[in-house]
Amino acid sequence: VPGLKGSEQFRSNLGLVNPSTNLREVLSIEIFDADGQLQGELTRTLEPMSHSQFNGVLQALALEGEGFTAVVTLQSSENLLLEPGDPWEEIFTAYGSIVDNRTNDPTFVAGTPLPPPADPDTGEWFDFNEDEPWYRCPETEVPDEATVVRTFNKAYHYFGAENHRTIVEEAEFPNGGDWNQIGLRIHLECPENGDCDDWDRTGSLQMVLNPEAAEEDWEYLELARYITPYHLEMCEYIDITALGPLLSGTQTLVSWIDTWVGPGHSSGEGWRITYDFIFYPGTPRTPAEVLNVWGRRTVTIGDPGNPVDDQVEPVPLAIPDDIIRVEARLITTGHTFGNSDNCGEFCILRQDVFVNDQIRSVVPWRTDCEYNPHSPQAGTWRYERNGWCPGAVVVGDTLDLTDLVTPGETALIDFDIRRFDGSIYENTNTGGSAPFEWVSMQVFLYR
Repeated sequence: VPGLKGSEQFRSNLGLVNPSTNLREVLSIEIFDADGQLQGELTRTLEPMSHSQFNGVLQALALEGEGFTAVVTLQSSENLLLEPGDPWEEIFTAYGSIVDNRTNDPTFVAGTPLPPPADPDTGEWFDFNEDEPWYRCPETEVPDEATVVRTFNKAYHYFGAENHRTIVEEAEFPNGGDWNQIGLRIHLECPENGDCDDWDRTGSLQMVLNPEAAEEDWEYLELARYITPYHLEMCEYIDITALGPLLSGTQTLVSWIDTWVGPGHSSGEGWRITYDFIFYPGTPRTPAEVLNVWGRRTVTIGDPGNPVDDQVEPVPLAIPDDIIRVEARLITTGHTFGNSDNCGEFCILRQDVFVNDQIRSVVPWRTDCEYNPHSPQAGTWRYERNGWCPGAVVVGDTLDLTDLVTPGETALIDFDIRRFDGSIYENTNTGGSAPFEWVSMQVFLYR
């Protein structure tokens, strides 16, 4: 908001508007003089759907003169979920007015939106967030400098006389190398006759961390999760740079789609899947280490006789003493309906990660399914859901845990699932399929 001034004759007011129906927003206000020097800072908290006018903003900082500029930035937000069906995007606006102290006549000063600062750590090759949250495959060619590893080339997932819901394959990744970015292309196609599964199915790609063990003892780490569209093909492209330390040499991968149809079925004949790992060279951005907390696992919710605490044991993680940043990737999707609150697919649930009894929470409720470019689909693809949309990859949530751990010590990781307001969810409408979530989590250590 430029052109502010303060004197005996004039005062400058600053208007702040939060049009969100769900977010409480904290706005920072920086005042710069005509030379671009910072002269003062203030903060204001705005409730959802609120307007606040800061009268005499320059006088509050004992500033006089002309040519001042106020830069208003969203510092933080809290989702109060007052209207869960409305968008959750962070949004605000600001404007100014210069008021003649003798007549009280105002002159309006329009605010000019500024582009967000560039993120220096997004990589040098591809903007994975350009098509967020749909992450459609780009039409551009892969650069010659990149290394492409194709796995599960049109592998056919189906269920019938044979069970091909799960397919195991070995992959040969590059040995070593400095990778600036690593992308994963998930290409889902119909069977050769074009008759895709009619239903939305959960799909997952996992790595086996101990392939030398008996299969029933395998330990899994989830690389990616997605939900198929209703009877449509799709192609998604996501950033998996943080998984780089795992993608080296010979690895055992497991592709799974929760389909229950196959050749000759009246509801479609399944899916074909291809995964391409694309390694972009350059300044390395991969973490030093990836720690597996949980592979994809089922967590039942709403059963007082089987609470989440009893299903999820705390996991100790040793944090080396030279680690400077710790992040977690949590992937959660809720499934089944017809229970209390229509859980676990159509209810809003909070995911709580505890690190040494300190909490980080996310609410992965999707309000944007109706805007999915993989459309039109059959079924209820437009409906809001707990952590996913039909015909979309599930990238999960990244949590910064750096301030919750101590390098050189062991961090204890725990997990819980609550209603969005923090209360315990109890399913009192039993008799159908019990509500549950698929949950996986990794921790990334950076030096």
